[in-house]
Amino acid sequence: MKLKKISAVLFAFVCMFMFPFLSVNAGGWDYLGGESFYEDSHVHSSTGGDYRVCRDSSGPSRAIEVELWEYDPESYNDYVGQRYLSPGECGVFRSIGGFVDGGNEAEFFAKNRSSSLIYATFWD
Repeated sequence: MKLKKISAVLFAFVCMFMFPFLSVNAGGWDYLGGESFYEDSHVHSSTGGDYRVCRDSSGPSRAIEVELWEYDPESYNDYVGQRYLSPGECGVFRSIGGFVDGGNEAEFFAKNRSSSLIYATFWD
């Protein structure tokens, strides 16, 4: 009987800490668009938080370096980071809220650092 009580308490304790993590992204990702590009993608707006770039399964079979940049029409574009994406893989850029400007949005574009055409989707 004592083992059942300990198991129940342990289960409740684990659930208490698990459920907040499961609901962190309960709303899911918002689709911003998708396109094929050789060099720079179109600019997509984000409200901050995390930003995801997903490469489809077509194109070169090797991993392609994709950089994320914050577009700034009045100054230099800001480098956010890079990910190497294999076909069908996504790269997540975390905590990009520091790039949000006075309009409560940040404008991001991706740079394809290969000489191959790739198709990618963008998510906020």
